[in-house]
Amino acid sequence: MGKWKNAPVVYVIVQVRFSPILSLQTYVSEIQEHFRRNGFPAFSQRFNFQLGLSVLPPANAEPAASPIPVERTLGYVFSNRDSSQTFVLEQNGLTFHVTDYEDFRWFLDLFLKQLGHINEVVKPDLSERIGLRYFDAVLPREGARIQDYLIPQVLGLSQEPPEGSLQHAFSETMFRNGDTSTVSRVLVREGQIAFPPDLVSFPISINPRFASHVGPHATIDTDSSQQIRSEMDLSKVRSTLEGLHKSVDQAFHTVVTDFALSDWK
Repeated sequence: MGKWKNAPVVYVIVQVRFSPILSLQTYVSEIQEHFRRNGFPAFSQRFNFQLGLSVLPPANAEPAASPIPVERTLGYVFSNRDSSQTFVLEQNGLTFHVTDYEDFRWFLDLFLKQLGHINEVVKPDLSERIGLRYFDAVLPREGARIQDYLIPQVLGLSQEPPEGSLQHAFSETMFRNGDTSTVSRVLVREGQIAFPPDLVSFPISINPRFASHVGPHATIDTDSSQQIRSEMDLSKVRSTLEGLHKSVDQAFHTVVTDFALSDWK
């Protein structure tokens, strides 16, 4: 999907979760120096909040003040100069956020180069989950309509709404192929591009072509992952991500039309 004249790619994320490194903080200075020398001079720290698993108390115990515990994890953020590429390192994983996407080979090589350095420094034993996510925006050109770009199955009633103004139409499909799970979400609405909450909260710059858009549009949010515990090995990570990219690509091409492809290419 990269290197098209009018590519719809807004945001791409890749993540490798590995066995926890509780002593990660002791390696941060060395890791930060590597990122600084390799085009990622901006550094910050941020806390991420996740719901934890709740364990039922004994029957005679006093009720807890907060029945659903919230886990706070510290992430180390390394960004390039214009904040279009950002790595986030946590005790149990490395995530790469990109909004100036070129093509998959470029993206994969850049991620694996930095993951390789992390492996050399902190030496995680296992990879536990590998995920790849693309967020695309369908912005109809003048004279075209949303239905020219997407198949009818994901449009819902957006093109023939009942009385009143359209707020949104949403479609979600999940499928599994062996160890790979893929989810495709399509949202149709009017106004500014609606970003998922987890992307909105992250400090990364968005291409003005997408950030300034107001009007009819659709977003295609495709997420593919494998959750398998295996030895941390870059060649295995590469082959897994290539497989995940194939799954994302197939899902994307299933929901878009030939008209859309000709417009974007």
